[in-house]
Amino acid sequence: MKQLAKSERMAIHISNVANLLLFSAKVYASIMSRSLAVIASTLDSPLDLMSGFILWFTAHAMRKPNRFHYPIGKKRMQPAGIIVFASVMATLGLQILLESARELVSKVLRELLELVCFL
Repeated sequence: MKQLAKSERMAIHISNVANLLLFSAKVYASIMSRSLAVIASTLDSPLDLMSGFILWFTAHAMRKPNRFHYPIGKKRMQPAGIIVFASVMATLGLQILLESARELVSKVLRELLELVCFL
């Protein structure tokens, strides 16, 4: 069990470092290319960093037992962290959908107005 926990911690650390390096490279590529596709990918990278931080934080919190505050242990910290991250992702996804819908409605209304003015 200790070896498995150590392997999990190592994987989390490697993932966090890789995500940080990838984010830095994407920021550089976004600045240099000014490509909307690269910029969109760059905006997604902080979410990867946040998920890695949540996993690291929950793994760290689970290692420090406190029988007075958490009598049954902290084994449920990681699922709780995942639920928090999923909530953030769902909120952001919904916000993106609403913004896209608003832009689409605005565009359709503008085109209808132009069509009416043209007639």
